[in-house]
Amino acid sequence: MPHQYRPGDWVFVKRHRRETLEPRWKGPYIVVLTTPTALKVVGIATWVHHTHVRPADPSAVQENYITRWSIDQDQRNLLKLKLRRTRPA
Repeated sequence: MPHQYRPGDWVFVKRHRRETLEPRWKGPYIVVLTTPTALKVVGIATWVHHTHVRPADPSAVQENYITRWSIDQDQRNLLKLKLRRTRPA
């Protein structure tokens, strides 16, 4: 069953190894890519399985924390995408 997360959504990611008083969830992170089972978020190098994330309230995210992204598709290889961080206006 596919998950409900889409690029642009804010999520918290579950910590698997946490210290004694450390929160169980880290983030929020913004989703930039998805597959039927996993998400790619800004700030974490690996893909995250959709069962290891939970939605974050977008209104709780500080405005200066938000990063804008643009996506360019390669003309020779249509499956290749390039993500670029854009400067805030």
